[in-house]
Amino acid sequence: MNYATTLILIFDDKYRTHKMKVFILYTLVIGNTMGFLIEGNNPGGEHGPETYAGKRTKCNLNAKEIPYLPLRKANFLLGRTEQPICDRALIPNGGSWYKIEENIVTNETLPYRCGTENGIWMNGTIPERGDGIVNRTTCVPGLFTTCDFTYNIMVENCGVYRMYFLPPPSRCNEAYCFGYGKSGRVPTNTTEKPTIRYGFEKIIERYAFESFYFECSFQTLQDDAYFYQIHWFANGQNIRVMQPVKRGHIAQSRWTLDTDLPTFNVNVSCAVSLMYGQDQKAGPMSSRSDEFFAGIKVSPQSIIIPRGHTGQVDLSLTVPIPCSFRNIQDSKPENCHLDLEVYLPSFDTCTPKINSQGRCAVSIRKDDWNKSNGLVVRHDDDALYKLYHYYEIHLRTVPLIGAKMWRGIILPPIKVTITEASTVWQGRSCYAHTTSHMKTFDGIKYDNQNDGTFIMYRSQDGSGNIMEVQTKTTECNNLHTGIFCNCAIAVRAAGDVFVINRCPHTQAYFNFKSCHNDILMIKKIDDLNYKFVFPTGTYLNVRLRLYEAVNVMEIEIFPSLYDIYESEGLCSRLGSSGVLYARDHSHTPYQNRPDVFSRSWRVLPKEDLIGPNSLSLQGLRTVHLYCTCEVDQPRFQYSNISVCNYRIHEQCNIITESNVHTTCRMIANGPANRRDLLFIPQQTSI
Repeated sequence: MNYATTLILIFDDKYRTHKMKVFILYTLVIGNTMGFLIEGNNPGGEHGPETYAGKRTKCNLNAKEIPYLPLRKANFLLGRTEQPICDRALIPNGGSWYKIEENIVTNETLPYRCGTENGIWMNGTIPERGDGIVNRTTCVPGLFTTCDFTYNIMVENCGVYRMYFLPPPSRCNEAYCFGYGKSGRVPTNTTEKPTIRYGFEKIIERYAFESFYFECSFQTLQDDAYFYQIHWFANGQNIRVMQPVKRGHIAQSRWTLDTDLPTFNVNVSCAVSLMYGQDQKAGPMSSRSDEFFAGIKVSPQSIIIPRGHTGQVDLSLTVPIPCSFRNIQDSKPENCHLDLEVYLPSFDTCTPKINSQGRCAVSIRKDDWNKSNGLVVRHDDDALYKLYHYYEIHLRTVPLIGAKMWRGIILPPIKVTITEASTVWQGRSCYAHTTSHMKTFDGIKYDNQNDGTFIMYRSQDGSGNIMEVQTKTTECNNLHTGIFCNCAIAVRAAGDVFVINRCPHTQAYFNFKSCHNDILMIKKIDDLNYKFVFPTGTYLNVRLRLYEAVNVMEIEIFPSLYDIYESEGLCSRLGSSGVLYARDHSHTPYQNRPDVFSRSWRVLPKEDLIGPNSLSLQGLRTVHLYCTCEVDQPRFQYSNISVCNYRIHEQCNIITESNVHTTCRMIANGPANRRDLLFIPQQTSI
């Protein structure tokens, strides 16, 4: 059986470039004839000459069409439910050139026309072909005149289209008007809910390659009187409104994305409006299609790996990779690949030092685009007990020739948590009972019968932020027996400090003394019992009570993973096997009243959180630890393994300047509902 091939060449002078498009039709439309539609134009380059008829020209500039052009008609009344166009948000600062077939409106516009509230019209005539670039003034009508505000623009007549240089307006909602449109009937019905499809078209320039497009698919109506206008959305925002087409030409409303979006990793949707004529007002929009995510899926976005073990993150594409053709006449493209490489981001405060760019990556082949591709994540133990729990992996795409939408995609960071097998912290606690009977995290019981303010507990989170509890003691009665009780406490998480001061002969205080970061969680159980939770998971219970007519308190602290070998203070070091560690790290043997140990943890004046002194605390510190590539990886060979190891990791420390909160929050249990108590940091009696 013989098959005929029909090749239709259409050369359109208006494009004035040498580009040829080959649309691959997946349906046989005429018997056994396979059709290709090729668009071409005169050769001469995309930019062409810089002058025309001896004058400077912008006619050959590869400029975009202004967004929402079909909605900018002077006779179209903006619907009450329609979102007005705001060119202040659409046109970049400094202005931009636009290539538009419509003439800008040259007479006064009425309110709520041109798809906006205040349409901008040009006070002057459209220049003739050959006049070159001319200056014109545009006007915004107002309450007093037809030209209350003006903007200076540039215009050039290029024959079948015009070039406009437009500055962004200084207000919303204002937009430039193009074309007038025709008054007439407006459809009240809509199409069914559309769906998103995608495909490729073959582009022939110096070489042949595939170009990706989206198609809004829906059932057209039987009435041939209708035109169909496609609205394209990216991440919920209306990005492009296509020119109206008849039902036999819906393919002309395909969205090729190149001029509207820089890269993939977007949610795409579409909707359809009906019109009775290309220059008439569109009817209501159909239901918007379900969103289609076009890009790279990462699963899981966060991964937990036991210390010294490996895990895997799966990467997959939701749309195929466009590739080039080895020869222009080939029907099948090459099996190219998209590479997702591990990279190290830069911040203003630090720049990565380890040159691991390009050493580890996941390569996804075109033929395997819809399969899962694994990135192995390995934790290399550095043989030190100290464990850094949280890392990040950053991935980005390596530029792919002929596939602009895949270039420079930066994926959201993959969070890696390294877990510790040790359970030494579980079931432990440190307490300070009423009469300063103490117990360390390792179960050592002793008495702290000393007057003063002490660091009961101090540790750090994974970013070096200080978590601290200070207590103040006072004599338990007026008999001067030398027995001391806890009468005040200060709990600190980075820049947040909450103080309860019930000591005699001082100003009573029950409030935030500092609230900069809002990371200290406080829960009121009832009027006498409170729970404080640090971001690390360490928490403490505070019970207020009366002892021999003195307001005192009992405190019990429950540690977390972060406290192993890191805690200090009167609670001592978790995991110290029965040793008391003084401030200078010296060891104190066990005894009932280890005063040398206890007194070493008296606060210095600059450390005091309970006293009336003002506080100067460092802002919240964030440490980013990045998994990198194996240092011995051959430079020109990819590995799909990313290594998380403290000795070869990348670290970036960022100090966030705190904004002082005027109110801070405590979670409270109410009789019926949970409610929040708001506090203003100031002296507050209890």
